[in-house]
Amino acid sequence: MANMILGWVNEADRAKLAGGRWTAALPQTALADDRLSKAARTLGNRPADTAILADLGEAKPIGLAALFGAVAAPAAGCPGPTSRYRLRASDDARLAGPWLDLDFTGYGPEDPRIAFTRTSLATRFDRNGVIQGYGLTEPLTINLDGFDPPGTLEIVLQQKDRAFCVGEAVRLADPEDAARYLDGTLTAFERRSGQARLAIESTAGTGSPTIAWRLESLAPRYGRRQDHQPASGTPRGFLIEGARTNLLARSARFADAAWTRQNATITAEAAMAPDGTIAADALVESAATGIHQITQPVSVAEGATVTLSLFVKPAGRTRLALLLSSGGDFAQGTFDLTAGTATTAQGGTGTALSARLVPLANGWARCVLTGSIAGEASYLTACRLLNPGGTYEGDGSSGLLVWGAQAEEGPDASSYIPTADAPATRAADSARLTLDTGLSEGTLLAAYRSRRAGSVAIAGLNDGTAANAIELRHGSGGARLGYIVAGGVEQAALSTGSPAALAASVAGIAFAAGVAAASADGGAAVAGTPGALPAITGLDLGSRPDGERLDGHLARVQLYGRRLSDTELSAASAALALQLGPVAYDSGWLDVWPGGGRRDGYAAVMMATPPDVAARYWRFDLDDGASTDGFLDLARLWLGPAVSLSVNYEYGASLGLEAEARIARAQDGTARFGDSARRRVATYPIEHQSAQEAYRVHLELQRAAGPSGEVLAVADPEDTEFRAERVFIARLRSLRPVTHRAFQLFATELELEERLS
Repeated sequence: MANMILGWVNEADRAKLAGGRWTAALPQTALADDRLSKAARTLGNRPADTAILADLGEAKPIGLAALFGAVAAPAAGCPGPTSRYRLRASDDARLAGPWLDLDFTGYGPEDPRIAFTRTSLATRFDRNGVIQGYGLTEPLTINLDGFDPPGTLEIVLQQKDRAFCVGEAVRLADPEDAARYLDGTLTAFERRSGQARLAIESTAGTGSPTIAWRLESLAPRYGRRQDHQPASGTPRGFLIEGARTNLLARSARFADAAWTRQNATITAEAAMAPDGTIAADALVESAATGIHQITQPVSVAEGATVTLSLFVKPAGRTRLALLLSSGGDFAQGTFDLTAGTATTAQGGTGTALSARLVPLANGWARCVLTGSIAGEASYLTACRLLNPGGTYEGDGSSGLLVWGAQAEEGPDASSYIPTADAPATRAADSARLTLDTGLSEGTLLAAYRSRRAGSVAIAGLNDGTAANAIELRHGSGGARLGYIVAGGVEQAALSTGSPAALAASVAGIAFAAGVAAASADGGAAVAGTPGALPAITGLDLGSRPDGERLDGHLARVQLYGRRLSDTELSAASAALALQLGPVAYDSGWLDVWPGGGRRDGYAAVMMATPPDVAARYWRFDLDDGASTDGFLDLARLWLGPAVSLSVNYEYGASLGLEAEARIARAQDGTARFGDSARRRVATYPIEHQSAQEAYRVHLELQRAAGPSGEVLAVADPEDTEFRAERVFIARLRSLRPVTHRAFQLFATELELEERLS
């Protein structure tokens, strides 16, 4: 047990606060408001979103630092059981870290500064391994008899955890007819029950009034493209892709006439598909001897490289082949779902470039074949059952569950594009953040993964054109570059290696007038001497003005307002570790809830007791990445000097709860209670104090704080188990006199009442 610490001066009230990302309605400035009912809400729950930098204007001694949550556990916005925090101090302004720190692996609200456009055909994997449409596809059976727009529709979502937002534009679409839909606005939404209200403003198309409609969001929110590793649910980041066309019609309707079945039958809607709907078909072999397959021809550019993919799940058979063929020319991928292997074969003028098997959730896998056939402009796509080869006597019952067929021109499989009667095109993603000011120097870093090795756009500062840019990209030959061009003239092309497709990597470029350096994955910096730096107006994410795209995942992007040194750049590119300059104090990462258990009914208390460190800049970082809330609600930042009592408080100290309850009784004696908020009250007998402490601590505390000022008393700084219960911002409930008990010994009593507003 350590002696009590007292603080009553909060320098955070006069500090300039910066860092992190905060909602406009609940801004960061609330942390310096002594009204504890005023909350600040982060736009995420990772350090990139939650950083709090306090500039005190000059170096000041801080002995007690604390950050209080605004809501009690287990409410949303309260740090989770595994959350952590860290406090650092420095006299160096570099403690502020990057100007911009975007972490796309968290679950916070979208950054309003990012302008994002996306087609409603786009899909991604959610954290449960389920494919979701960008428009949050939701099947709904609605009877529209007598409905005459404009009007209001009440609906109940079948999957109630959908992240719709009140006020966003929505569409009720017919999945079978793209020209048939109702457009409007979501005016009410209750996430737990799934109840929603739509204000329908217009309709298109005609047909029967009762169908399985699909509810789509038309709001351009990039959070809808946060992708996950489908088998584990691990966040992969912001999925950014170029335009692609699925050349196959009826991509999930294999009983349709668009598909030819050979010695095989289709049972429609036989099981749950990877998108969570009962839409997977069963491909069942006949009892005949021969090839058992489904096929569909596609038209392509002559000799084009085409990627064919299909979602499959064993249903009696565990081996299959995907083929691209024309006559006797073919490219083939063979897949063993049990072993998780993929091999290639080819014949004639066909070339099988690659085959991949991607494990998914719930026993599904996506099989992918990339190949070409020289001189041909029409390929026959096929999914063939194997046992173990392609020609065998079937049993009439075994086969595969199949869903989501896709054939696209390109060297890799993009996210699934659903089609109806004809091929469908998913437009390219576009994400740009406008900058308020130019940069005479800076550093751009990005953590990313691309499906391709060459012609990859990672992130770039530019003026909206390719003629003036500072970029991270891959050249057409696969070299990763820190690239600078001004006025259309190349100034630097700094190569940091050639990463393989699908490899996770971190790349960075640091620049200033006449000097630049690039580094990747912790490697040594590669130096350059650009003759000029271009004027820039914004930051493109995963794209270039010339049309190149990342075709992969952007996990995190950092932009510093200074040129990192070569040593700092190499360190930052190792794992995007913050480069904060020399640090005078570092608490290290501390658990918000020591022991891993939240205290239900109490707000979090994140506290540190620096050993009388004097510094101008103080930085709190929070990491609540395991939480799915996607935000943190915080109430109060405390940074101030502290006094540790030389002799601790006496036995007889008390802690309790108090409420001002109004009791009214009916004539029959029934009591009715009007409870107010319960506040904590603590009393500490203080004995054996020196004259210095009596007059310069206890009397000064009463003079400075009075009955209304804030007081922060930490009864036992070493007690982490009961910190949430024992540490709170209080006021002096009474001003108790300092008593001269004996020669050079003084006493008083500290009576505290919790401040709630």
